[in-house]
Amino acid sequence: MNDLAIHLTENVMPEVPTRHWVCTAPWALRYRLGYDRKACSLFVRAFCRALSRSMQQRANQELGLASVTDAQWGAVTFIQRSDSALRLNPHLHVIGLDGVYVRDEDGKLHFHELPPPDAQEVGRIALWTAERVLRKLDLGEVDGSDPFATDEPLLAHCYGASTQGREAIGPRQGKPAVRLIEPTDDRPRRSEVLIAQADGFEVYTDRRIDARDRQRLYSLCRYLARPPLAQDRLQKLGDGRLCYRFKKPWADGTAAVVLTPVDLIARLCALVPPPRFHLIRFSGVLAPHATARPEVVPRSDETDQTDHPQLLLPLFGNDRCPATGRDAPTRKSKRRPSRLSWSKLLARVFLIDVPVCPRCQGSMRIVEFVINRSAVLDGTGTLT
Repeated sequence: MNDLAIHLTENVMPEVPTRHWVCTAPWALRYRLGYDRKACSLFVRAFCRALSRSMQQRANQELGLASVTDAQWGAVTFIQRSDSALRLNPHLHVIGLDGVYVRDEDGKLHFHELPPPDAQEVGRIALWTAERVLRKLDLGEVDGSDPFATDEPLLAHCYGASTQGREAIGPRQGKPAVRLIEPTDDRPRRSEVLIAQADGFEVYTDRRIDARDRQRLYSLCRYLARPPLAQDRLQKLGDGRLCYRFKKPWADGTAAVVLTPVDLIARLCALVPPPRFHLIRFSGVLAPHATARPEVVPRSDETDQTDHPQLLLPLFGNDRCPATGRDAPTRKSKRRPSRLSWSKLLARVFLIDVPVCPRCQGSMRIVEFVINRSAVLDGTGTLT
């Protein structure tokens, strides 16, 4: 989660304004989107193409382009498979550029920020998404035969129960899960939220991030890449059931759902993506094979260095490895990798500098290898 957020913020997203978009699918399609990789890919492409079409048309009106194809747009899509009640609910979170890149007469790409969309434009995006998905998908297969239930009957049962919010296993099988409802303060929804619906597809946007606010972009990427289950909101009740509280109550006051341990496992099984079901997608100029991507994404020619010079010292206290007796390999300066090492990630997230001694602030070195199993379990090894 943190590694992905840092990677996207520093190595993928350019320093331009971005906007957060969300698209949900109709209830009738959520079951299929949970197991069908092709159907889910079609859903992602349809929504991203609708966003790209909207941005290109608006750019053509604002900038007077010769063709809408001159405007290039990009986005990163997060596919989240669950909602706050741990139900199977595949939906899309898109961090899209809040503008387009246009190549000038000199052949260089320049970013042009566009005005925020209005309610009518959001409605067109929802309509374009719905039209493309419903036209491409075989709805007869959704309403009729179920190949997934034939191949994986138990997993299909968990998918169906999770999508409908019903208990999959136990004496209350097939009945709606128990919910805890608390009084609401009837606070109105924020007025800046733009929402539109078309044939069950709902699109909304309410968050714009400034180009210089990289911390807020990192927080958003970290939030979208989070796991579906938050353990600090899961508690065990006196009768053995489990209560999972929501981060924010629903509009009707539902603040938690009560599940049996077996039913919780059934819901978690439905949330595990199938093999080769990628949850992060890149589109437009941010796509891996996009021609203009090298001109857009941040580039760094820095070497693999850290903020602490002592971390560049040899790993061992001397020039020879105590385990093999051979000379320790020297560290060569190289291009910075796309992902952080585990020690740097700990330093960035938890402010823990592992290779630095907390006592003397010197470089950590290997003193001894503990290979005795009893010493490891009992803590009687001589490692200090």
